[in-house]
Amino acid sequence: MGENIENIEPNLEDIDKKDSRGRTPLINSIVQRKAIDVIESIIMAGANLELIDKLGDTALKKAIKFKRIDVVELLIKHGVNIQSENIENSPWFFARKNKKIADILLGTKGAIRLTLSRDEENTLEELLYNEDIDYICSKIENLDSPEILHAFILEFNYDDEWLPIVSVLKNDNCKEITAIEIIELLTDGNIADLKLIDEKIFNLLKSTNIIALKKRLNN
Repeated sequence: MGENIENIEPNLEDIDKKDSRGRTPLINSIVQRKAIDVIESIIMAGANLELIDKLGDTALKKAIKFKRIDVVELLIKHGVNIQSENIENSPWFFARKNKKIADILLGTKGAIRLTLSRDEENTLEELLYNEDIDYICSKIENLDSPEILHAFILEFNYDDEWLPIVSVLKNDNCKEITAIEIIELLTDGNIADLKLIDEKIFNLLKSTNIIALKKRLNN
């Protein structure tokens, strides 16, 4: 049997009251791993889905952090905001290490599907394990799948020759988030280091028409 909702559901006037950690009853119900029907009862009582605690976490971010796929789906069903000024501040970006949850948030502007089909997986493996650099680069430059390009960037061995990375950046199907991941993986987010590591990649990134990246790469 589920939990006794009557004993857990807050009074309507206290539905968004925060505790010492800045957590609302909704956020607490997620942190305390309450049953989904309990969480939905709080939402149905009028809980604000967008309030943040002292860590800056919303109910959605807490659901992602605690890997509550059911709660993520529930929050989306009830209209939680999944958009952000830029992809790096979005719930999708926070969830991207968990493919299942990230793909639930695909409606986020700038997001990319992370779970590949079997055919896409086969193509990715061919690119990752082929030792012919010229073949790999040629294949990448003509690839019409943003998803495979992105997956390649995530699984590429950065101790190897970097020419395939240049090929990814030259491909018109390379998305903003893929370029951002390249920056993160090569420099831990420190753009100044990228010019020292590989000026060709730096210049390719800087010459893109991606507004967010131009702002980040300005000297």
